[in-house]
Amino acid sequence: MSVEDMDVAYLTDLGLIEGHLRAGITLYRDGHADLAATHMKHPEDEIYADLAPQIEERGADDFSAQLSALADAVKSGAPVEEAEAAFEALLERIAAARTMVSEPGATFGSLEQVLRIAAEEYEIGIVDGEISNLHEYQDAMGFTEMVRARAEDLAGSEDAAHAEAAVAVLDALDAAAPAFAAGFVPEGPLGAEAKASLLYAAAARTELAALQVE
Repeated sequence: MSVEDMDVAYLTDLGLIEGHLRAGITLYRDGHADLAATHMKHPEDEIYADLAPQIEERGADDFSAQLSALADAVKSGAPVEEAEAAFEALLERIAAARTMVSEPGATFGSLEQVLRIAAEEYEIGIVDGEISNLHEYQDAMGFTEMVRARAEDLAGSEDAAHAEAAVAVLDALDAAAPAFAAGFVPEGPLGAEAKASLLYAAAARTELAALQVE
């Protein structure tokens, strides 16, 4: 695996963790504590356990304690404000871990990968316009929201090419928005607009945007 591929994989894993947590905190905020708990990540979970050695090798700070704090807050039914504070503390650690990679091509490449994984999860979660697996659908939405949040940050870059690429990603996400029109907890069938192809298309457009910054 090349250095760039390793960087993309590292950033992708960070993005997936954040996406899971974004799904969880939104559900918790909306009063769905039981659903939220299923999206919390723990230090012993495979995705973080596999990532931890890279975090250490790259010189970033471990954030296992912050993962546990958020998971415990949700599990114990803590006030939303407490869970939100734990979530924000985690976002700060994840953002710091991202700074260990400086190549913008890897950054945009990871956003593409997260969107492709979101599309795969969506295909499992939605079948013929109806919920088949709610958890996977929610994962897909959380991953997509993570990409949007990251692209919004990058759109403010002083580098014109980076900002332009980020805006292209945001445009791609806007085009894919009908996939999640029903929100995190749909109350009925999603209809004809609920297609994984929207997310695959967003991933393809993100891949093209990444070429602008390589």
